Amino acid sequence: MRLRHLVALLLGAVLTVFIGTSCLSPAQGPDEPVEAAGEEMARANPWSFTVTIPWDGQDGAGGEQEATAPVEFVTATMPPHFFSCTVRVRMPVRTVKYKEITRRYAADVTLAVSNEAANLMDWRYWGEPTSVYCRQFVEKMQHVFLERYAGIGARVTGP
Repeated sequence: MRLRHLVALLLGAVLTVFIGTSCLSPAQGPDEPVEAAGEEMARANPWSFTVTIPWDGQDGAGGEQEATAPVEFVTATMPPHFFSCTVRVRMPVRTVKYKEITRRYAADVTLAVSNEAANLMDWRYWGEPTSVYCRQFVEKMQHVFLERYAGIGARVTGP
C-alpha cells in the first residue's frame, strides 16, 4: 500500500507545476468577453499580459505586450524540493503569421508553453541553486515557443 502512495506522490510531483497566485487575474480585456465556463480558467492563468507598445497600424506586425509571473516548482525527489522564479514573456501585439495576438491568446499560449517547459525540466541535480533551475526553465520556455509557435515572436527572460 505504501509503495502505491509513494508512486502516486511522485507521479503527481512530476506532473504538477505550481504557479504562484500573486498575479492571478483575468487575461482578457473589456473587449474580449469570456463565457461563463471559461471564466474560471481565465482567473487561473497567472500570465496577465499588458500592452506596453501599441501597434501603430502601419504594417503587418508590431507593438509589444508583456507579462511577468512567479513560477513555482516541486521536484519528484524524496524529500521534494521547491523552487520559485519570476519569468517575463514579451511578444508582439501583431505578427504577419498570427495577425492580431490578443492579451487573452498571449496568456493562453504562454500558460501552455510554461506547462510544457516544466515537463522538460531536468531535475537530476536538485542540489543546484535556484538560479540554475530558473535559467533552465527560461531556456525551455523559449525553446517551446520556437518549436510550437514559430512566428509568434515571444521572448522569455528570467530574474
